[in-house]
Amino acid sequence: MLSTKWGETTSTIPTPMLNTMDTVSKIGKERLAAKLNDSEAVELVMDAATDPQGLTYAGAQRLKREIGSKMEGLITESNLSQEELDQLYGALRSDVREAAKNAGGPQGLAAFDRANDYARNVINRRQELAKIIGKKGDASDTDVFKRIAAMSKDARANT
Repeated sequence: MLSTKWGETTSTIPTPMLNTMDTVSKIGKERLAAKLNDSEAVELVMDAATDPQGLTYAGAQRLKREIGSKMEGLITESNLSQEELDQLYGALRSDVREAAKNAGGPQGLAAFDRANDYARNVINRRQELAKIIGKKGDASDTDVFKRIAAMSKDARANT
């Protein structure tokens, strides 16, 4: 059941978060074997992972973004494990893809994959550009010129 409102596609079809649940279980077993306390990273996804109905595509996507933002802010949230967040993010990525398939069928999955490919290309191009102008676009004119000159020199040396 897809509905469109102002160009935004939403779905009410829930998808069980099976990959996320498997990862939660794996992390729990590893922590238990090491006699560690409960994982704060796992706590972030526990409700979604254990809900037998699962999440809608929008809900799964939002949860994945939340984990992604926690990964970026890890320095300020020192109780979260980078390794566990990485594992959970990977599982959520798979579950979001499955939710896209459940919500939109083969066309929805194809659109999801195209959007992810496009986003990956944009991210890669931004990273390449950041090497020249700085991550925030704050490199001085002189630095930009030096970086371009060095890249051109490297390119000529590699041909």
